[in-house]
Order: sequence, then structure tokens, then C-alpha cells
Amino acid sequence: MRISKWVAWVLICVVFALFGCVPQKAQLKGTWEFVGYKNGRVKSIIETDSTVCFDGDGNGYYYLNDNPSLLQRFTYLFSDDHKLVITMNGETSAVEYSVDSKEKRLTLEGIEYRFVSSEAEPPAVPLTSTSQYVSTPTPLQSMEPTLSTTLVPTTAPTPMFSFFDVDVGDEIQFGQYEQDNNAFNGPEPIIWIVLEKQNGKILVLSKYALDSKAYHEYEGDRPNISWEHCSLRNWLNDQFYSIAFNSDEKDVILRAVVSADRTPQYNDINPGNDVLDNVFLLSASEANRFFTTNAAKLCWPTKYALANGADTKDTPGTCWWWLRSPGKSQTSAAIVSKRDGAITTNYIGIDNVGVRPSIWIQALG
Repeated sequence: MRISKWVAWVLICVVFALFGCVPQKAQLKGTWEFVGYKNGRVKSIIETDSTVCFDGDGNGYYYLNDNPSLLQRFTYLFSDDHKLVITMNGETSAVEYSVDSKEKRLTLEGIEYRFVSSEAEPPAVPLTSTSQYVSTPTPLQSMEPTLSTTLVPTTAPTPMFSFFDVDVGDEIQFGQYEQDNNAFNGPEPIIWIVLEKQNGKILVLSKYALDSKAYHEYEGDRPNISWEHCSLRNWLNDQFYSIAFNSDEKDVILRAVVSADRTPQYNDINPGNDVLDNVFLLSASEANRFFTTNAAKLCWPTKYALANGADTKDTPGTCWWWLRSPGKSQTSAAIVSKRDGAITTNYIGIDNVGVRPSIWIQALG
């Protein structure tokens, strides 16, 4: 008797399910929640009391159960000796693991997790949750007025966006820009991290690298350039500003005097002149002030930024991102390293560096 291909396929799947002959990636795919320790408390590359997720394609993340906004991404693969090789924050570890398909339990380094879902999507985070990228802020009352972007007086618009109750470290949604690299479903809301709150106004930085651009586009010999004259500044204040914000949103974006700041380790390089901007990049000094550790400066690009060239090679998914300060020469600019979050430098024409815009918003009550 002949058996149809469909019936044969069903029989194979049943046999695989019964005897555990499931490919390694398929075994792990999904969301797993911390249960406890199998043989006493152990130290793990993945923090305990967390939910860990595997997408089945070598990418994963985990987040703390008591604070889902603290999300850490990693990549993984399987070694020949049946270990799970996890790369996170530039470090790679070979982890002992096992999957009990019947009981739906996963063990990583002696830590047990229970199967929750076959999906591996990040959790929905409340609008005002603390960002994983912002370290504990200095109390506002003790901050000295050293911010190098000075607000330009403006007439207060009719209240439409109320950010009066947000705090430093909170996240807000404001404006929209293509992020999932699917133009058919339209642009996605931009998530911003609140860096500073000052007299009813807030300074925000995009949580993700929204695009990938050169600091300055040019033909021929590499020119001497500063933030004042670079093409990235023009793009942010022209195309990006027009695309990302509607007229109501533009009404509450404050034009700021953006100072020409030097990079501390390249202090002899001329930073140019102060300018007036609606949208700008952080300076090297501001990045160090708002993110007090290098790890806190690490940034993930959107799918759209990746498609436009943002470089995440040899990282857990993090990318370089531009700062407005000059680099080690007049033909380079400061960047945040994709590997460790340290401030370094790159040539102005490199176009695989992420862009994290910053703006001042009138935080209306």
C-alpha cells in the first residue's frame, strides 16, 4: 500500500516528537521562564530570575522578571560537543544545556527554566519604564548647568503632548520613522530616552540607532569638517526632521544653541562653531555625562538601520553610533564603539555608523 507524502511527513513528525529527535534550534526556540536551581545556586552568564528567549535563528535575549525593560541581547550557536555557545557584550561562553521535551523544561548551567511560549518577541514595556541604557542619573537639583545645548526662547504651543511627569531615565514615544524595514506597514513610533529635565523641558535621545549614515558625504579628497558644516547635521535638520515629526510635534521641539564641544582625548582638534539646531547629536562630553559607564553607551540598531549598513559584525548586535565632536583629526569624528561602548574615532566618510538623534521637547503639563 502506498502512503502519501503528507501522511509520511506526519508520521516522521510524530516519531521525532516521541523520541526527542528534534533539531537543536527547534528544541530551544521560544520563551523560557526562570524556575530555580537544579543543584544549588550557581553563577550564570544569563542573570537569574529572568525570562530567556531564543528565536531559532541564532539570536536571543533575556530580561529580568521584575523589570522587563532591562533587556540584554545575545547570539548563540551549537558546538560539536553539545554545548550552547553564547556571545554577549563581546564575551563568548560555552554553556552546558539540556532540554526535557516531555516536561517542557530547559536547563542552562544548572539553572532550570519552564517553557512559556513558542514566540520569542520582546515584552511590551510601559511607556515610562526605565531604559536599559541609562545609568542611575545624578539628582537634578545637584546638576550643574553644563549642558552644551542652550534653549532658544519660544512661544508655548497649545498642549498636545504631556511629558511633564516623566523623569530622567524614562522612555517616551514621540514622532515616527521607518524601523522594521517594512515600508508597507508604515513608519513606527520613535522611542526616546529622557536624559535631562530642565524647567519644564526635556532632552531626549533615540533609544535605538534609527539609521546608518556617513558623518559627511563628499567626493574627492577627504575634507576637514566639523559638526557646523557636516552633511549629517543637514540631513537631521532637513530630511529627518521633516519625515519624523508632524506639524504638532514640530511645535513642541525647541530649537537649541548646540555648542562646539571638543572630544576630551582629542582636545587639540578644532570643533568649529556653535550652531542652532532642532535635531543634533550628543557630544563626547555629554555622552560621558549621561552614560557613566561604557556598557551603558552600547546601542542596538533598528532593522531599517541594519538594512542601510549599520555594522554589528563581531558584536552581540550592537553598532557604532556618531557623536558630533571631532575625532583624532579634522577629517574624523567621535563615535561610540560597537564592541565596548568606549568613545573612539572614525573617518567622516564611513557610512556604516548608526545615527541616534537628540532633541529638546517642551514638556507640557
